[in-house]
This record gives sequence, structure tokens and C-alpha cells, in this order.
Amino acid sequence: MRCPKCQYDNPSSVNFCGRCGAACTRRCARCGTDNPQGFKFCGTCGRPLVGGERPTSRHDVRDDDGDDAERRQLTVLFCDLVDSTELSERLDPEDLRDIVRRYQQVVSDVVAAFGGYVAQYLGDGVLIYFGFPLAQEHDAHRAALASLDIVTAIARLDSELDVSLQVRIGLHTGPVIAGEVGARGRTERLALGSTPNIAARVQSQAAPGEILLTEDTRTIIGDVVSVACLGPREFHGLSKAITLYRLEPSSPKGRDVQPREHGPFVGRERELRTMIEILARAQATHGQIVLLKGEAGIGKSRLHQELRGRTSGDDVAWLICRCSPFRQTSALHPIIDLLVRSLRLEEGLGGEALRARLAQALANLRIQSQDAFTLLADLLSVGKSAPTLATMSPERRRRKTLELLVELLLRLAERRTTVLLVEDLHWADPSTLAFLELLVEHIADKRLLGIFTHRPTFVEPWGPHAYQTTIELRRLTDRDVVTMIDEWMTGRLPAAL
Repeated sequence: MRCPKCQYDNPSSVNFCGRCGAACTRRCARCGTDNPQGFKFCGTCGRPLVGGERPTSRHDVRDDDGDDAERRQLTVLFCDLVDSTELSERLDPEDLRDIVRRYQQVVSDVVAAFGGYVAQYLGDGVLIYFGFPLAQEHDAHRAALASLDIVTAIARLDSELDVSLQVRIGLHTGPVIAGEVGARGRTERLALGSTPNIAARVQSQAAPGEILLTEDTRTIIGDVVSVACLGPREFHGLSKAITLYRLEPSSPKGRDVQPREHGPFVGRERELRTMIEILARAQATHGQIVLLKGEAGIGKSRLHQELRGRTSGDDVAWLICRCSPFRQTSALHPIIDLLVRSLRLEEGLGGEALRARLAQALANLRIQSQDAFTLLADLLSVGKSAPTLATMSPERRRRKTLELLVELLLRLAERRTTVLLVEDLHWADPSTLAFLELLVEHIADKRLLGIFTHRPTFVEPWGPHAYQTTIELRRLTDRDVVTMIDEWMTGRLPAAL
């Protein structure tokens, strides 16, 4: 049973990976369903399950149904090792093979973490699909963030080896025909069309360590990451010039929580009044929790944005973070992101300046413990890990870190009413859920309001509390929809329409 997270081969009887603790499931190679241990056939499509491998490369996918080609929209990532010819001349073939295999393993691990699929290893090149064989939410976003992590991971690998390693990466999104190709028993599961070719051409234009993407990919990604426009480029064999963008190496953290343009506020007045009343209770030192529940796009973000707009001021502090579908295996990712932004640790300061800023932040909240500084510095990767942490068991370190994070919020709430908004809790990692569960237990007599948004499939791991309210958003009425469209389009359409 291969672990879907770290690819470790576990005994077939286990339910959880012995190396990383992830759940071992049998993922169907046809439809992508994660089936429980013990299933011999997929519970969704009925296909026989021959193992627990998640299809992250072409060797993990088998299909006996013949021609099953299908049209897909795909984001293709082409990664190439820089100066591999020079390496082959300078190194013994065995040493070169070891280095290339290390490089391929690093790329494969990152791709697996973001739900991509390694279609081919082409010598020093790697062809990767996002959207086939498994289509997921935000495939283009996954490809972009995976590219950034690949460059970072190769830089770490470079520091471990005696040779200089860099990659160049190209991204393009477009339609393909995907399925089996080949003959005489030697077949591959590939995507055909101009999309993979353009991705490879774009990669060839990148400088070492650079990630380039096309206008098509840039349009889908939006503002999740930072890009710089390089203008149109001509490619031999292509009839039209392609506008290229450089994916900036600056961290994409926090980009998900930037203000977005929202439509008119319609049909949620009753829910808004409820949330205003709940906030008033929190301001009177009766801490509250709101679970804002609803399908994707139904208006959860619009509702809490309206609440912010009507309660903004120096008397209420809003702390906002978002769980990410790309970081579900990163412990405390949304909380770390929140701390980094709140303490402005992403501003390029040196190690000592960062530690000084962290110490000052703790002092402002009257937290003087050296353990607190050590734990927080370790969590935020500020400086080297302190020797005292080496003597602390992992479980104790985790517990003390969660307690410290709760204390930080409670101390902040002593100064003024604080609203902690955590979006998309259905994508939360286990450590973030453990932190929130601990916070909920200590919130009752604080000036603290927790607003947690999630989809209907999520079930909170903590029990019911008298100070917890669930608000479920349902679809707008036809009248509300007409009103919203009318208000939204006023002044936006030509007079003739």
C-alpha cells in the first residue's frame, strides 16, 4: 500500500502510513475516488482496485478499456534541468545518474503534494499535467505553486550536492486530447495537442531558476501569485505571438486574502443582523463562534465582507486567514501565514532583525517566556532551531505551540475586540483544526469572535457550545437574483442593451 502523500510502501494491511501518518487509501486510476482500505473495487465506478497508489506518474495508471481518449483542459508544466550537457561531460555517468534521479525524485515529490501527474521523464526534462488524469479545483493554481516549490526544492538540493543545479519551467493551459498512445504493447497515457508543445517552447525561453507562463494560464490564476509581464514573443511554427509572464519568486502567502470586487449585497439581511448581534455579544466579553456554512460561491465571503464594512474601526481588530487546497499537508499553514503578515516578517529583513521584531511583538502582548520566543521562532523559521527544542518531544512541542498560539489571540483580545476569520475550513490541515478546537474551549469570557467558513461536507471536530452559532446560507430567491443582476449591471452595459 503506497502512501499517497510520501510514496512510502507500507504493508497492505495498514490504514495509515508508518512514515508520515497520512491515511492510506486506494485511489481509483479511472475516476480518482479515494476508496477505504479493504475495497477491491471502486465504490464510484466499479473498476478493480489493484493497489493503493495515487496516480502521480504514468506508471501508476493502467487502463484496459482500449481507446478511452477524452478532451480536457489541461495545465502543462515542463521542467528542464539547466546545463545538463555540461554536467554529462564533467561527471562520471554513474554520478550523473544519481544526480538526475535525485532531481527527478524532488520534482515528483512536489508534484504529488500539489495533485499533479508526472506524464514523462524525458532525460533531464519532466513533463507534468495538472487536470489529467484527475481534474481538481484550481489546477492552474496548483501548477503555479508547484513550480515555485520545485525551484525552492532544487535550490535546497543544490546546497546538498557538490554540483550546481538549476531548473527552468514553462506553463501553459489549453485544450488537449488525452489517452493511450503507442503500439505493439508499448503505450503511454499522454495529452496531445498544441498545449504541451507550447509549454515546452515557453520553458526554452526561461532563464535558469525562472518560471514563465502564458496569458492563458495567467488569466486563470488571477492574483493568487505575483507575475511580471514580459510582452509578446514569437515562436517558430506558431502563427501568433504569445504573451509571456514571469512568475515572481516572492511568496504567494496572503494573496488569497486580498480584497476582491463583490457584487451588491442582496438577500442576506437577516443573516447580517444575526452576525451583528453576535459581534455585540463578543464586544461585551461573551466570546462567540460562528460557523458560516454554504456551497462554493453562495455568498459566505460577501456576508462577512459586509459585516467588516459595517463594523470597521479602531474598536475591532480583524485577523483574516484562509485554508488552502494546495497546503492541506502543511501544518498550521493559515495560522503561520497570518502571523507572517501580521508581524510583517515577509519584508526581507535579516535574521537578527526578524528575531528582534518577533521579540518586540511578544513583549507588546506581555509574553516574556523564553520558551514562547523559541517556539514561535521555530514555527516561523526565524533563525536556527534552539537547542532546547531538541530535548522536547514532538508531541509536547506541538501541544505547547498550540497553547502559545491560543495565548497570543487571547492576549490580543484583552486590548480590544478581536475577530478571527478563518475561511474554507474544509481545507484545513489537522494541526489548524487542533488549534481552533483548543481556542474554542477558551473563548467563552473573552472579547473574541471566531468566524469559520466552510462547505456543507465539513463537520467541526469539537462538540456543541452555548456560544456557537451555525448560519447556513441557502440559494437566493429568484427575486433576489433579479435584483442583484439589475444592481450589478446598472451603468455597466451600453444604453442600447
